[in-house]
Amino acid sequence: MRKQSPKSSSSAKAPALADRDPVIQLGEKIAAELDANDGDTLGRWMAHYLAELIDEAERATGPNAASARKKCAAAILEVWGRRTDWPRAAKPFPDLDAVARALAALDPEAEQPIFRAGIWGEIDTLVETPTVKKLLETTKGVDIAARELIDDLLLLAAGAAINASAPWVALAQKPPFRGFEIDFIDELGEAAAGRRRRLRERERLAARIERLKNFVSSAEETAELLRQQIADLEAKDAAESQE
Repeated sequence: MRKQSPKSSSSAKAPALADRDPVIQLGEKIAAELDANDGDTLGRWMAHYLAELIDEAERATGPNAASARKKCAAAILEVWGRRTDWPRAAKPFPDLDAVARALAALDPEAEQPIFRAGIWGEIDTLVETPTVKKLLETTKGVDIAARELIDDLLLLAAGAAINASAPWVALAQKPPFRGFEIDFIDELGEAAAGRRRRLRERERLAARIERLKNFVSSAEETAELLRQQIADLEAKDAAESQE
């Protein structure tokens, strides 16, 4: 069961979100997530401790302000550094690990197709029976199509995982809070963009091939008409020569 996050007594007077320290914003998000897990006593204690430090940092003035903010930022950074140990319900990027494992196990960019990869390059040298060769070539095509489908599904899964973690992504973009998860998300974004570029290029080339096929077809039809005209002329000449 999730509950409302601990709030500092100065929250009513907090400045606009855009003007607030991003470290404080991240600390409040951490506190909210840790406090929402009723089954984790230590996490809830840490949530309230962070909330108190945030409250002190935002209230502090004069010579004590810098030290209060430094203490608060250090505590937030320490807790953030242990995010992989948080309860699953509170973890900031719960689905990215599964996506990363799937990418490692089913790498769609591998040089060889995924299933029975080694055999495909040896079909021509190992197989003599035409029927068997044809069936294996068809199987190879299915395997390559499966790789492309896996590529698409992994990118869709990655996109859904990133969307689910969007609040954390926005808060943890910059050092010292930027971690491997953000780098991984950026890599996934680049992979998705590359995939879209390849698809557009493939579509462009396919359209060009289709235009060339149409051109060749039209040229063949024209050539056939010209051949027919030549045949008609030759038949006419032959008929005239017999008269």
